Amino acid sequence: MNFKKWIYIFIIEIFLGTFILTVFSIIVDPFFHYHKPLPNLFYVLNNARYQNDGILKHFDYDAILTGTSMTENFKTSEFNTLFDTNAVKVPFSGGSFKEVNDNLKTAFRTGHKVKYVVRSLDTYNFLADKDSMRNDLGEYPVYLYNDELFDDFKYVLNKDVVKISGKIIKETLKRGSGGITSFDEYANWNADYKFGSKSVLKDKKEYKTPKSLKKLTNEDKNIIKSNVRQNVTSLALKHPETTFYYFFPPYSIAYWGELYEKGELVKNIEIEEYAIELILECPNIKLFSFNIMSDITTDLNNYKDTLHYGEWINSKMLIFMKNDVGLLTKENYKNYIEEEKELYLNYQYNELFKQ
Repeated sequence: MNFKKWIYIFIIEIFLGTFILTVFSIIVDPFFHYHKPLPNLFYVLNNARYQNDGILKHFDYDAILTGTSMTENFKTSEFNTLFDTNAVKVPFSGGSFKEVNDNLKTAFRTGHKVKYVVRSLDTYNFLADKDSMRNDLGEYPVYLYNDELFDDFKYVLNKDVVKISGKIIKETLKRGSGGITSFDEYANWNADYKFGSKSVLKDKKEYKTPKSLKKLTNEDKNIIKSNVRQNVTSLALKHPETTFYYFFPPYSIAYWGELYEKGELVKNIEIEEYAIELILECPNIKLFSFNIMSDITTDLNNYKDTLHYGEWINSKMLIFMKNDVGLLTKENYKNYIEEEKELYLNYQYNELFKQ
């Protein structure tokens, strides 16, 4: 075989190999970039950052549960029963407001008729830049989120995608049928942790009295307003046909103790109050807070750390939202803020060590 002929054969083999891998990735499509799950294959849902966009593009649904890790333990089966819907869950652990909101835009852009959106609003995200994205997990997979074809090679020729596609085939053969991980299980971490005071407080021995109290500044307010307008209320205003259920997650009393010790407790409540005023301008947003439900927040058996509550709290919150328990309105939010201040400014945090 002469050298020229060998080169031709080598090029053809490279082309065929690339073509086969590309077709294989497109057909299996583990991140649902091109289509919904194939009925004869079993897909494992285990990578929110890479799969959520495809879920909202191609799955069939009329309701969405989304937000940070505060929403990962929601069960769509419970929501469907309460609200008579067919919901999907697309959480982003540690996600920014922009990251979550951009994903929601995909649902509407792709023509889905969405009756309800349930979304957490973590207080610590309000003071972030409106365009901030989580960047500590490596390069963001922009090629999955845009509509450009030229960069899809990063997906169809990705060795990890090929491996995952192979695993899908193996899992299907093992199970003998197609399907997907249930949305009750998807991203649910409840069984992976221990709950209670030892898990929450760890080695902490004391909450010290703060030397000074920080307050919300006008500069802070500008940041909050930009963030809320772009990433919280704009989508709701564009889609009055959808009811948006937003909620402030009920962090544990230990979290409030940390804020107290740092002198940031008052500022945190002021952030919340200002955000409430901005959000309540939107008529199809139902805003909830469960922060003053002390039976939840002061019982450390509900938490695995200072922030994260067990799945039973997620279940309770769905029932609360269905029945408008904890609903904030223009008429009652001032009283809510005063109750919150009364509870957390006067709480004896060092009593927690007796739990």
